[in-house]
Amino acid sequence: MSATRAKKVKMATKSCPECDQQVPVACKSCPCGYIFISRKLLNAKHPEKSPSSTENKHEAKRRRTERVRREKINSTVNKDLENRKRSRSNSHSDHIRRGRGRPKSASAKKHEEERAAITIIYLDLISHDELFSDIYKIREIADQLCLEMEGKMVSRTKGNIDDSVIGGNASTKGPEGEGTKSTVITGVDVVVNHHLQETSFTKEAYKKYIKDYMKSIKGKLEEQRDPERVKAFMTGAAEPIKHILANFKNLPVLYW
Repeated sequence: MSATRAKKVKMATKSCPECDQQVPVACKSCPCGYIFISRKLLNAKHPEKSPSSTENKHEAKRRRTERVRREKINSTVNKDLENRKRSRSNSHSDHIRRGRGRPKSASAKKHEEERAAITIIYLDLISHDELFSDIYKIREIADQLCLEMEGKMVSRTKGNIDDSVIGGNASTKGPEGEGTKSTVITGVDVVVNHHLQETSFTKEAYKKYIKDYMKSIKGKLEEQRDPERVKAFMTGAAEPIKHILANFKNLPVLYW
């Protein structure tokens, strides 16, 4: 009787990630309690994260590339639309400014007329006397610390009133053409219109006056609690004053 030798069969195993124990591949769980998840099930749930084949990898890459391309296109289109809206808005505003836009309402016209009728009067900060208005060409000089305006020579008739206006009779005896005396005033329109008074400063008197005036202006600015503005004024105003003192004899008469 011949003895038969048992044939050894090598079984495929897999390692448990929890206890490192080798268990048959067909087992769905480990004695330690760990449950193996099927790769097919994992791929079905997350096809892009864990592709089961090269074809799935290429498909996932293609989808990502397509998504990025669409996002870029959408971003470009949105920017183009915003630029068009902005350009259209600027064009509309430009047409409005040039009077080629939509017709203005009655209230808008009235508001513009009221604004046009408003005149800005500049007053002295210390004495509150009237200095000039915005009807002249005004420029800011010395780092916006001083105002310079253009004036012109004009003639104004003062007291030109006819006798008949105040109850006189032109048929009564008297020199022909006699009436209320009128005076013709000639000068710079800024001076005449705002009744600025001529000064008679000497150079030394002006030095003393402007020194006290600068102190008063500094005090007014300090009341506003803006130290930067005070510093800028005291530093910047020194240059125009030096220019006035250096050319005191050659400058026109000062008015106040």
